[in-house]
Order: sequence, then structure tokens, then C-alpha cells
Amino acid sequence: MKNYLLIACVSVLVFSCQKPGVFPPEFTVQADKTSYKAGESVSFTLNGNADFISFFSGEPLSDYAF
Repeated sequence: MKNYLLIACVSVLVFSCQKPGVFPPEFTVQADKTSYKAGESVSFTLNGNADFISFFSGEPLSDYAF
């Protein structure tokens, strides 16, 4: 019985110490120009996989605060 307990403890220690690989997202955003006038439309080119994108347009009371 002690052998099974020892094997179980060693297995838990060995497998719990292995960290899964975490890779930075490969994602880029580009705009057509570097400066715009107020009221002018802006289009962005999104490349890659960001998995989650959040956008704040600057409109009052439209921010995601919580």
C-alpha cells in the first residue's frame, strides 16, 4: 500500500510541475493613414487571431467600465 501512495505522490508532483506553453497572440492592427480629421471615417485592417477584441469609440456613456 505504501508503494501505491508513494507512486501517486510522485506522479502528482511530476505532472503538476509541468507548465503548459503560453504563446503571445500573433495579431496586428493597421490604419490607412496616421492622422485623421474630426468626423472622418477610419478603417482598420486586423490580421491574425486576437481571440478577443474590445473597442471604445470615445462616445460619452459608451465605455465598458465594469
